[in-house]
Amino acid sequence: MIENHKYQPSPIKLYLPFMMFLGTLILTSINWALFYFWKVTIAQSLIVNIIIAGICLLILAIQIVHKSLINYIKSLLLTIDIQHMLVIPAEINEFTGKRKINATQTYNSYLHQSYGEYLGNKLYICIRVPINITAAKLLDDNLNKLRESIVSQNPDYSFTGFERQGYYLISEGTK
Repeated sequence: MIENHKYQPSPIKLYLPFMMFLGTLILTSINWALFYFWKVTIAQSLIVNIIIAGICLLILAIQIVHKSLINYIKSLLLTIDIQHMLVIPAEINEFTGKRKINATQTYNSYLHQSYGEYLGNKLYICIRVPINITAAKLLDDNLNKLRESIVSQNPDYSFTGFERQGYYLISEGTK
């Protein structure tokens, strides 16, 4: 089913505009602090900051023109929901008070590469499969709960089951 479509999971395309925006804000703050507190001439770093801000605004303008800005924002919110639904709290050792190093940490670290993406009239849920077998079993235990939650939040979409494509499990929802 999904193999016939040309959708390729890539979390970087979801996070890149957001990261560029945050990078621009950080550079602007650093430039302002250098100039305001230390009276440093910051012409070169300001030029770089203006270029990055221009690229960020260009990406934003392209998304607005292609009407994908709303889908991008919905995708970010869905991604946050997916990661919060699947996270397992870390276990703490009773004697030392430190986190235990186990499959739960591996499982939680792979969740950062899981995301949801709205593309046109389709919704893709991409869950990164951990390499660790124990962590993958934890994912299998939570996958049905995630699917039920996503289906209840998006009643307009009909979803396929999760199918493996490379390192991802992908469920496709169609309006």
